[in-house]
Amino acid sequence: MFECTCSDSQREKKRVGDIRIASFNIASQMHPNIIQIHEQLKHYHIDVVGMQELDRFTRRNPVDMLAAFASQGDYPYDSFQKTIDFEGGEYGIGVLSAYEIKEETGGKLNSEGLSEARAWQRIIVDIHGKSVAIYNTHLTHEGKAARRKQLNEILTIMNQDSSAYKILTGDFNTDQEYSEIYPMLETYVTANGYQDKWLDTYNLKNEEMKVYAIDNIIVSRNLEICHVDMVENTLSDHNMLYVDLKFSDV
Repeated sequence: MFECTCSDSQREKKRVGDIRIASFNIASQMHPNIIQIHEQLKHYHIDVVGMQELDRFTRRNPVDMLAAFASQGDYPYDSFQKTIDFEGGEYGIGVLSAYEIKEETGGKLNSEGLSEARAWQRIIVDIHGKSVAIYNTHLTHEGKAARRKQLNEILTIMNQDSSAYKILTGDFNTDQEYSEIYPMLETYVTANGYQDKWLDTYNLKNEEMKVYAIDNIIVSRNLEICHVDMVENTLSDHNMLYVDLKFSDV
């Protein structure tokens, strides 16, 4: 089962803002337990979660994993974005939402010269009468230069988005230095690293990694960050990162 980093009194605490967003790489190679992960999402009152490393009818996980989460009932809306064909099925990223998805789009990221292609996705949901664009991605682990290109590509896409409220969840694989994520600070605010507090969301040791705060949630400046935390667990090789947000321009 998952283990919480906060005190017993905090474990059931509901969001302190208007919405609680999470990012969670569920490590499909570990054959994730969908029921336990779903219970974790419920336990922490997550509203929308961006997930990475999802299988869809592959040999190692012969189910539509995202649809299996949605079938549990608490997150009935889902959106999948394929990154590659894999083991007879598809592999990619996805979003689960307690709010109805009004729009969904996505596309490929620059993956020239890489062994594994990467992608991005975007959904629109209405939250308390506000239309919010929620993006999700999983950047490459194959070097800083390639990651920089992909991050700049996402930054351009988001900057061209006319939506007032924007959120980006993802495993950014920024494992060499915290400053890899800094280009996003030109326009947005990062949850991991907010007020210089970094959370090590990758929970295995790897001698090639210099930092472990590789998952993040990035938000437009009209969304106030109220609280940031993560859930340490054995359900994945990543910890679930979440943030409480408040509409600050109302």
